[in-house]
Formats: sequence, structure tokens, C-alpha cells
Amino acid sequence: MSYSITKSKGTSMTGKVSRSTSSMYGKLDPAGSNNCLGQEDLLKTLYSTVGFTLNTLLQNYSVGNILAVKNELTFDRYNQLSVIFRTNSKPDFLYYEIVRLLFNKVLDGLMRSIRQYQDLLDTVSKLEKCNEFKAILDDPVKLNEYIESLKKRVYLFEAEPITMVKGMLKPQYTAYIKLYGFPEGGIFDSNKLGEILYKLNNNIPINLEG
Repeated sequence: MSYSITKSKGTSMTGKVSRSTSSMYGKLDPAGSNNCLGQEDLLKTLYSTVGFTLNTLLQNYSVGNILAVKNELTFDRYNQLSVIFRTNSKPDFLYYEIVRLLFNKVLDGLMRSIRQYQDLLDTVSKLEKCNEFKAILDDPVKLNEYIESLKKRVYLFEAEPITMVKGMLKPQYTAYIKLYGFPEGGIFDSNKLGEILYKLNNNIPINLEG
């Protein structure tokens, strides 16, 4: 963006600032008008709708409070944010779209961190259980007590056959898997998922042929 400074009488360091209409924002706009303020307003809207939430999540993540991130970023909230991202798409504004897609990646990264955090908790729990069994196996007295306790177990009820309940995927996940396959690590791309949810919410047909 170009500026010209004209010195006022009686002053040595101050001046009037006038803005040229031939800025980089004007060149990006097909009509040739200056879109600086327009993009500023769009970015403010994007921050107020999703950026503020991401900022809060990142603040918790940066200090290691992953549990707070996990409690806030549920699957329903993730889906909601994905739709907001899609709804706020502005293809005519190049740098706005770059920021929007960057926010998308931040959201996906936070979701993946939650999955990794849960995997860590599961692994720690399994390790603690293994250490308990190891302590029993390494101690003949504890091992004998454990074997005797197994012999004394009494089952009050006859074992019932276990039946598996068929899992039902929600429509957005079914469509996603058909279009893009199962996501690596079980983390859905928020940009693609948001597009699917946007079409489902607005009764727009989805071409599942890819």
C-alpha cells in the first residue's frame, strides 16, 4: 500500500497522510476497488465466530491443559465449527481464505492432539495394570494368593451370551468415508467435513461418486 506524506507549516516531524487507491488489495479485487476495510471486517467476523474459540483452546493447549481442550472440543463442537468455517468461505478474498484455511488446520491439529492425549491415558492405564501383574508374578507369595483367589470366585449368575450391537455412523461420516476413505488416525478433515455438513443442512445433493 502506498502513502504520501506532506509536511505541514510550522512542524518538522508531522504531516498529512493520504492513501493511494492503487494498493495491493485493490489489485486483488476484480473490480479494481480497494478492499482493505472489507477484508478487515471479514477477518473480524471470522475471529468473533471461530477465531476466539480457537485462541482459547490454543491458550489451554500451550500451558499443557489438554483436559480443558478435550472437554471443550467435543465431536459436536468440532462439527459445529466445521460448518461455520464452510459458511464463512469467501473465495474472492485471497488472503482471507488463506487465514480461514489456516484456522481449519489449527482446528484439525487440536482435534488430533485430543486423540493422542486419550491414547496416552489409555497406554498409561494399561502400563499400570501390567506393573500390578508383574509385581504379582515376581512375588511367589502374592502369586499363590492370586491363584487361590481365582479358585474361590463364585459366579452368582449364569453367563449370558454377548450380542454385538451394529454401530450406526452419522450421515456426514458415512458420506465422508465414501468420498475420501477413512481418515488417518480417525481425524476428519474439518474443511471437507464442513462442506458435507453444509450440504446436508441445506438439502444440497452430495455426489458420492467422488
